[in-house]
Amino acid sequence: MDDPDKIPAFLLPYRGEKLLAGFSGGCDSTALLLLLHRWGWRGALLEAVHFDHGLRGEASRQDALWCEDFCRARDIAFRKIELRLAPGPDLEAAARASRLAYYRRIAPVAVALAHHADDAAETLLLRLARGSNVSALAALRPVRKLGQVTLLRPLLGRRRAELEAFLRSEGVTDWRNDASNRDNHFARNRLRNELLPALYRALPPARKGLLRALSALTLDAEYLEQCAEEKLREIGDARVTPTAFWRGLPPALLARILRRHLERHLGDGVLLSGAMTERFVRELHTAHPGGARFHLGRGAAFRIAGNRLELLAPEAPPSRLPAECRWEWRREPECRWGDWLLSARTREDPNVTPADELVITLVTVTAFETATAMPGQPISMLPPAAATSSPREGSQMALPEALR
Repeated sequence: MDDPDKIPAFLLPYRGEKLLAGFSGGCDSTALLLLLHRWGWRGALLEAVHFDHGLRGEASRQDALWCEDFCRARDIAFRKIELRLAPGPDLEAAARASRLAYYRRIAPVAVALAHHADDAAETLLLRLARGSNVSALAALRPVRKLGQVTLLRPLLGRRRAELEAFLRSEGVTDWRNDASNRDNHFARNRLRNELLPALYRALPPARKGLLRALSALTLDAEYLEQCAEEKLREIGDARVTPTAFWRGLPPALLARILRRHLERHLGDGVLLSGAMTERFVRELHTAHPGGARFHLGRGAAFRIAGNRLELLAPEAPPSRLPAECRWEWRREPECRWGDWLLSARTREDPNVTPADELVITLVTVTAFETATAMPGQPISMLPPAAATSSPREGSQMALPEALR
């Protein structure tokens, strides 16, 4: 690694401030922790945070022990956080959302993450295949502020091979290797282990070309986001806005402004899908002589009447709802939780092994689009990316009674 003592310029404003460092024990996060320590974040200014996602049993326990020992030997504070995740579709997104939810709970906080150049190239291709816009293609930025959580990525200019060489030069050769990273059933693993190596063999310039393209896309994304912020000032914090404002927006700005508008009123971290944006545009250009109310999902609902568009306040959960409900659903077909009556059935999914007990919390339920649920309508218990926690089962929850 060239000049490992050089601190990335964007980190300089954070000198003297405490940083949390995501620390899995893998090559990338181990190199990050050592570099932060080398750059002067020591003692009370640095704490390693290790997440146990509860998915790999004894292997997860051994990873946590290794991480704790590694930190103890270097006098680095260590914190272990246990998460409850269930195997299922889009597990990577669910794990990422759960980690971010934890950081939000302890905010304000600055968190250093170990994403590197190879991660950025993988994210670019995965999101390109999914049809994402330029902001999502360039989602891994050196500095990203999500409300009171600041994410810092000091390694984006480094390749994984450089990080491995740095660790060996520091006498570290026993970093942890997650066996699940070799499972090519996961899209990112398949891309990393099979598709990208084949691409680089077939087109050697792609190794650097992808990163140059990503740099250009980042500049474009930042410009569009700046334009969206400037345009958003026209409506400020108003919940009621003119429909003419939205109808006159360039398509490249509309999704960005809508997301920021929703975040201002519904909280940070709103995930606006392409389908939600399309629904918004369709309703906006549909004649509603008597007015209409429409839901985009994930708590976002609007009322349109004449030339006015109102963002409706999300429905608050009832105060009588207990903070937690433990339900042995195999023995009890139904469970009363405050004003809710819960029932469950297992999904037909060979990759999911239902747990015997569900632990349902207020934060879990409010993540599942409950504002749009009707009595008896099933709600998936496998969380969207915005969910902060999830039961360990892969079942569905039905609501036979209305929420009073």
